[in-house]
Amino acid sequence: MANKSDSIPKELVSKVPVFDSRMPITKVIPAIQKSEAVLINKQGTFYGVIDTRAIYKSGMRLKISKDMSAERFAVRVPKVFQSTSINDLISYFYKIQAKALPFVSDGKIMGVIKRSTLLKMMLSLSLVENDVQAGSIMTSPILAIASDANLSQAKAAMEKNKVKRLVVLDNGKFSGLLTHSDMVMKYASTNERAPEIRKNIYNPSNISISGIYNKDPVVINADASIKDAIRRMIERSISSLIIMRHNAPVGILTVSDILEYLISQRGIEENRILLSGFDEKTYQYMGEVRDSVKEFLSKTEKIRGADINYISIRVRPIKSDQYEIKIRASLKSFGTLQVHETDFLLDRTLAEALEKLKKEIIRLKEKRNAYEHYKDVL
Repeated sequence: MANKSDSIPKELVSKVPVFDSRMPITKVIPAIQKSEAVLINKQGTFYGVIDTRAIYKSGMRLKISKDMSAERFAVRVPKVFQSTSINDLISYFYKIQAKALPFVSDGKIMGVIKRSTLLKMMLSLSLVENDVQAGSIMTSPILAIASDANLSQAKAAMEKNKVKRLVVLDNGKFSGLLTHSDMVMKYASTNERAPEIRKNIYNPSNISISGIYNKDPVVINADASIKDAIRRMIERSISSLIIMRHNAPVGILTVSDILEYLISQRGIEENRILLSGFDEKTYQYMGEVRDSVKEFLSKTEKIRGADINYISIRVRPIKSDQYEIKIRASLKSFGTLQVHETDFLLDRTLAEALEKLKKEIIRLKEKRNAYEHYKDVL
């Protein structure tokens, strides 16, 4: 087992394209498709990183104009050094949710450490135990959309439920997977190449997802090990797997799920409560949020069978007086549950999100009890 002092070898640094912040984003996107991420300089100095996630967050409405500059999409991220510990690197990737971080040596940015490289490091350093099943940390339940839906409808479903992936059903049967990256990259390509489109901004309601979603997604059984899941992600250069049980999709396992699990197991955070997304305005409330979550955990422990391995709280101010809170909870019996809530006060938003999580836990517990009773009757 590696320890917290493990450093990052220079050999793991990847070279990626570098663009000026004034470059039109449509000229940058092809490079992102090839390299996962690119570096952005402003006035000759490092400014940020752009990957598909950054484009998706900035272009949530799926309206990317040819006149938009790369600066608008660049994300400010922490720099990585050879002395950066593995634990710190895991925390950076989890909290920032970027696909690459700039690597600095001798005062210069030499390239990036990719998130996919971190997965390889996790395997080589044996950071993940062999007996942990993929189904135990997957995110469930999964959301589905019909194969004849359009891009605008898929965007609306993702935005409403705060997810980045949808299982696609064709006549009620599992047909594939649609991701936010599929949407962003297809939209950008169409906006740039379709000769019949004369406007700068393309209307996503004209695009069917039937030509976008992956009809041969990578799947893995719920009882497969996390190590096998990581290997599959590395081999196929993907960031998520569909978890199957009895030939039916029951959840999705993402890199974020794996990083959350690893953080909770390695003691990278002070306990099983993982907090992220706090800015200079909300940072002062982290202690109160942590105390509220501790109280919630204490109460839910009284619910028989509702054993929570860890819980993550991500806060995002969406307006000057509004907050969005996304909660992910890993339960021994139900895998990873996810809820979100938006409101005007941080404490009220948190309370509403925790109440929603509690109701979901109780619902799943009652559903399982009914199933066990049904089996006993049979």
